[in-house]
Amino acid sequence: MPSSLLHLPNELILEILGYHEGSPLEDDTIQNLALSCRRLFAILIYTILQKQLNHLRNLARNNKIEIYKTEQLCRLRSEQLDMDIYGSPLNSISYNITHTVAKDLRCLHGLIARASQVRYVKLALEMSMYEQTIMGPIPEGGIEVFSSLFNVCVEKEGLSLSVNGQPMVWDGEGGPFKYEVTPSPESTIAPPAPRRRNIRRNLRTEKTDYLKRFWELLSPIFPNFGTSKIPEKSEEPTVEDPPQPAKAQPFVVIISPSITSVANYETTNPLLKVHDPKLSGIEINSRIFFRSSWYTTTLELLNTAPITQLSFGNTGLNLYDWFQILPCITIPGLTQFTLGESGIAFPDMFTFLQRHPSITKLVLSNSFCIGRVELPASSIPFLPCLTKLEGAAEYLAPLLKDKDDYPLLDSPGPQELCLHLRYEEGLEEWLTTSALEPFNEAVRNLNVDHAASLCGGSEDK
Repeated sequence: MPSSLLHLPNELILEILGYHEGSPLEDDTIQNLALSCRRLFAILIYTILQKQLNHLRNLARNNKIEIYKTEQLCRLRSEQLDMDIYGSPLNSISYNITHTVAKDLRCLHGLIARASQVRYVKLALEMSMYEQTIMGPIPEGGIEVFSSLFNVCVEKEGLSLSVNGQPMVWDGEGGPFKYEVTPSPESTIAPPAPRRRNIRRNLRTEKTDYLKRFWELLSPIFPNFGTSKIPEKSEEPTVEDPPQPAKAQPFVVIISPSITSVANYETTNPLLKVHDPKLSGIEINSRIFFRSSWYTTTLELLNTAPITQLSFGNTGLNLYDWFQILPCITIPGLTQFTLGESGIAFPDMFTFLQRHPSITKLVLSNSFCIGRVELPASSIPFLPCLTKLEGAAEYLAPLLKDKDDYPLLDSPGPQELCLHLRYEEGLEEWLTTSALEPFNEAVRNLNVDHAASLCGGSEDK
């Protein structure tokens, strides 16, 4: 009689495992057995993948996951999913994690890890009101699910990760910095002493003003009644009204309060395990990456992964946060940088861009222009590799003043310059020759063809 399960033949092992069909611990038991030794793994891996494939079909049928192959533009339907998907290159995987169960997570892990290539993974962390009415409100859990998927995506070579949204139930944790505002001591400066006023002059002036207002009201009703005979106030000084010196303006001193930042990221998320990040791109359109427990991991990822594409969107950070964070980020191989709905002061952004001369594509179309956009005089080009520049006129006109800052943008070859105009009130008045002249002059200096397009804003404005 065999003393161990491993002494049984393969067919009998599969028969024993299949006998417990329907057990709630079935999937966990099979996976644990497969991880126990190489022989059981070789026996059970096909069964595990077949079960995960059936669950992927259910997810695709319910529109919870969208899978696109590299050579196809349309997403795969549930009946098109077969066992070949685990060894095929995939273009993108889109998934909403808000109502993820353990079985969903295992299927996604297997799909991302076993696919020969995955170019994009798009994770949504929130749902529309219509989706919530169908699937129910967003549960409070889910941060563990996202952390697990994040670990798998980070270690997939050549993958670009996009994260959008954050449920309100996850907002209990603050940002990476706390700020202490120390008010400055108030400087009390006594205003100049008021001069002595002549009482008789004041009474006469008030009476004259009252009668003049009375005649102004009656004159439209009685046009032939006559005009006001109220004498005008004399401009010449009299004995009762001696000339007064010029009124002295009080001197006011405004002193800004002192703002001190305090680190708030001592604790880290124990579920995050970034050992050898291999991401090629990341799009951060969520506040979760800059929570206090994620901040250290985010910086480690940005500074160590071979990232070539970086995008910042709605991160929930303020000016002071960006002032602290941007100097800590250096990505040697960065070629594409996109700044979305983020408020970054231009001096801070300029210093960040100056540290990344390898940028070839810069997109500033949806960002807010904060501060004076001006490049300091320098003999070194600002972005020597830049071939594509997109942005609003308030960015492009000052940036394009000196064509020596972008030698490739001025040279023959593939280059693109795109002007984005925000749709808002007064746009027709803004679209005049005088308003666009700074941008047109900069373009003429570069001798580059450009395109203009309307973007942003809402139609009800």
